[in-house]
Amino acid sequence: MAFAAVSCHKDEPKPAPPMSPAEQQAKLNDAGVASIKEIDPDNWREFAETSIQLAQNFNYVNKGNYDELADQLERWFQAVQSGDGYETYVVTLQLSKLKGDCTIKNNVFHYTPSDNPLTLVYEFDGNGKTYKFSFEATEGDSTAYEVNRSEWGGWNEQDKPVQKTEIVKAVIPTHVAIHVTENAVAFIDFTADPTVKDLNKDGVIDEKDEILANIRLSIPGYVLTLDQLHYASMSVSTDVELLHGNKSVIAAHLNGKLSFREWVKATSQGDLTFTNIDGEIRHLGGEVILKGKVDVEQGNAISATEGIATEAEARQLAAKMEQSFSAEIYYDNNPTLQAKFCVLVVEDSGSHTWSLEPGIHFFDGSEDMGFYDFFNAQDFKPLMDQVNTFMGKISLYFYKYFNNDSIIR
Repeated sequence: MAFAAVSCHKDEPKPAPPMSPAEQQAKLNDAGVASIKEIDPDNWREFAETSIQLAQNFNYVNKGNYDELADQLERWFQAVQSGDGYETYVVTLQLSKLKGDCTIKNNVFHYTPSDNPLTLVYEFDGNGKTYKFSFEATEGDSTAYEVNRSEWGGWNEQDKPVQKTEIVKAVIPTHVAIHVTENAVAFIDFTADPTVKDLNKDGVIDEKDEILANIRLSIPGYVLTLDQLHYASMSVSTDVELLHGNKSVIAAHLNGKLSFREWVKATSQGDLTFTNIDGEIRHLGGEVILKGKVDVEQGNAISATEGIATEAEARQLAAKMEQSFSAEIYYDNNPTLQAKFCVLVVEDSGSHTWSLEPGIHFFDGSEDMGFYDFFNAQDFKPLMDQVNTFMGKISLYFYKYFNNDSIIR
């Protein structure tokens, strides 16, 4: 009896040989040009022009009985307490309460109250097409969590000073969707599936709690996703991807550490700032892979990058900077590290001081290069030309919107 040896593991790609700086310039240039072509504004020109026309025209729609819908929204706002020297208001947001049937026909808005999820049917005179906007929200329970609190001094109707407080509460939906169709064909789709866990059971959604979500936005030809968006214990992570058709243009896995800075004493009011970020970004399914991390606090602690008195001191600062920021480049889903960020120590012969400059280290034996020497205008001219063409097309879209121009020239 004969036995065949079969591997239990997938074949891993063989390590690629180290690439020279010139080879990597060509590789990055080609990948950059290809990436921008995937998001060329000509690919989504019709979508952009139509969206601009709709946005412009909506400003001139006769509001009809819009006030009836506005009155429904204003019912969220209610004074809950008032007394000698204070007033407290609560705004409770509950998206599932958005109901009713809206139409825009002959450029006139009309709202009909109903128990249906909020919809708007827009018969657009600009191109003779009909657009249907649908909104839906599903909630797991009706608990309203505090999401924001503002306090300020003011005066009441009797011109007496009062301390005013506005509390914003929200019933967190488990599913939110916005669908837009053009003549019954998908035009825009947005979905979000959030989960919020009030871990300390205080009825306030703040930095002490846990948040999870999956988000998806699609327009004709493109899909943007945020998968496994997760926040807990001052850490956040997510997977982001942009697809053109079935092709991955860019994908990233990102992690971050945050700090909370309280700016109102004895309250939960404050802001969150990133202290650490790490992850990887993949272009065109892995044709170019960038892995990196940033330690914001450590980087901010570096005292100087120029005018440093001695070479020894400059090299110490360079080592600290490399610890606070790292970036590595790989190609074609291959495990071989081809280049990485480094810090160059440069002497200023005039002042006899030292400075730090960003650089790139290679693994083929080539000398380290300054960042701007590597990414120079001559070697990356095809990419820069593509970027300029892209920005020119985008600027025309903005020109059309802000100048109410019906034709992009």
